[in-house]
Amino acid sequence: MQIFIETTGESRTVDFGGVYDFNATDSYRDTGVVAISRIVREIREGKPWKQAVFDEFGVGSWISDIITSDARHRFYTESLSLCDQRVLDIGSGWGQIAAPLTKKNDLFCVDLSLDKLVFTQLISRVEGDSSRFCGIAADIGKIHFQEKFDTIILNGVLEWIPKFTFSSKTVPEAQYDLLRRAKQQLKPGGRIVIGIENRIGLKYLLGVPDDHIGRPNLLNLDWETVVKISEDQNVEPPRVRTMTMNEYEDLLKKVGFLPIEFYCAFPDYKIPERVISVNDSEGLTNFALNETVPNERSGYDGASIDINRELKSHYRTFARMGVLKYFSPSYYIVAFA
Repeated sequence: MQIFIETTGESRTVDFGGVYDFNATDSYRDTGVVAISRIVREIREGKPWKQAVFDEFGVGSWISDIITSDARHRFYTESLSLCDQRVLDIGSGWGQIAAPLTKKNDLFCVDLSLDKLVFTQLISRVEGDSSRFCGIAADIGKIHFQEKFDTIILNGVLEWIPKFTFSSKTVPEAQYDLLRRAKQQLKPGGRIVIGIENRIGLKYLLGVPDDHIGRPNLLNLDWETVVKISEDQNVEPPRVRTMTMNEYEDLLKKVGFLPIEFYCAFPDYKIPERVISVNDSEGLTNFALNETVPNERSGYDGASIDINRELKSHYRTFARMGVLKYFSPSYYIVAFA
């Protein structure tokens, strides 16, 4: 696979089984570099990869669950049943989605963290097939693949992209530009799959802090209001943005994606326990009225929240009104080029 590097005008060759460093600036971290390096070293020395994670972060900790839970990849491996595809995972992180997908697909992973790509390569030997994995440490805004993909994954990425790339653009411009570039990299009929929060997810409207900035009652507002409040406080607006279902749909249509499918993810897309199509009104109603609705938590640090009884009550009311889909905490979005 040939990759064009926009900043230097070079073309570089990458291949399966390798991890390549294109001088990425690793500005996003959910843990320290020493911890990642220690985990990688222990796996190389023979420790089972999940045990290495548990020993570093503790069994049952938020970050351990994020890294090790099989629920992270089920929407991709089971609901979408990705098979025999060339897949690009942008912002692949700890590889929880990419590694299992290598069992049946060719995976190209782009991330700012070289260490996490090495980690993903190592766990692919256990959870998938590392000979079908290629890791690229690079800024996705500065590279272009010469070949096109069947599927592109943006799991927990679209909201963050203005903070870590396209820094000269406004937040809405940066998100549009990422989707535009992604569409250019897709084969005709290819699809982009997005996992992301809903800015008016009910827990955010009830005052739970935002997953990205740890502050309540700001990013659940429309973007114009967020900008105005920031101006009034003489600070820059946050370089992160989530949207409503209708806003995501409008943005994807503007880029040229159609059709677009939405799925509600409970308690969130990070570790989903229940995923239901927004078009399955009967399924959503049955979920809220008759199933055990999973407890939600803070997406900022995994802390428990004390409003789950209220959430479930409102969900039942919204289900009876036929509007529950608009207040889901998170979505998976599948959009076709």
